[in-house]
Amino acid sequence: MYAKVENGSVSAYPYTFGQLKRDHPNTSFPADALSRSDTRAERNVVEVVPVAKPEVYGHRSVEGTPQSINGVWTQVWNSVLRNPSEVPEGEIVGSELLPKQDGKIAFHKEPEWDGSQWNRAWGYRDATWLESRVDAYGPDSEQIEFITENGLEAWQAKVAEIKAKYPKS
Repeated sequence: MYAKVENGSVSAYPYTFGQLKRDHPNTSFPADALSRSDTRAERNVVEVVPVAKPEVYGHRSVEGTPQSINGVWTQVWNSVLRNPSEVPEGEIVGSELLPKQDGKIAFHKEPEWDGSQWNRAWGYRDATWLESRVDAYGPDSEQIEFITENGLEAWQAKVAEIKAKYPKS
């Protein structure tokens, strides 16, 4: 990897053989011109020492502008907090089960970063009368179990209570 340096700052990175030819159109270069230290020195091109891309939990690594560290031009990586839409499901902490709140319907929001981990976030909206009733009735299996254990009249009484609590609007 190479960079062009002007006045002590990187002006082009990565710097390629094609760029070298475009910058000096009247000069013929051998194919290995950038690997030659004398050619690089004459054209203000430096070799950039690669650095392993770091993996930082909850973040993504973005390549930055190389820096001269103790006279050696070195690749730089910046750690940037991921956008919520980029967070893999496996990195989100918290139950996937929809939380219950009377008269409300829960929905997933974008995950939230708390400084150390991504947390599942929930939003709520008002439930319609029908959604509230369906939730209160429970699944078919629970309804059948209730009727079997308590009788049809008890179930009808429970249904009447639910309808009174969540009237049609």
